Amino acid sequence: MAAQQWHVTCDLQAIPEKKGLKVRVDERDLAVFRVGEQVFVLDGRCYHAGGPLHMGDIEDVAGMTCVRCPWHHYKFELQSGKCVGMGRITTTNGMQQRQHEAKVEGGRVYIKLNTRGAYPSDRYYTPQMERLFKLS
Repeated sequence: MAAQQWHVTCDLQAIPEKKGLKVRVDERDLAVFRVGEQVFVLDGRCYHAGGPLHMGDIEDVAGMTCVRCPWHHYKFELQSGKCVGMGRITTTNGMQQRQHEAKVEGGRVYIKLNTRGAYPSDRYYTPQMERLFKLS
């Protein structure tokens, strides 16, 4: 991933309330969510099987605002990216989706990629996987 810098991605109003929007920054798909005036950003592909997180539903899980992956119903807390549920099970397996920093200025959404460490979702951003996702 490129050096940490802020990228302007979209207008805040382009993100539906309690829904996701897919954006691409430095060859990485991101899922951007808006809850009120707050914006949250996770890697766009679920670490479990590459599901499109921007298409997931926002729901409350034990008092946490989460997105549920539309493919296999893994649930990720928007604030931290932590997996807090799998299907009907509300628990954590210690896994985490890569979470990126977001800010809103002048009605525009800016994202700074989190380049620290390795996360399970990183496997979907190799040249081989990029080719597979372009086919679908």
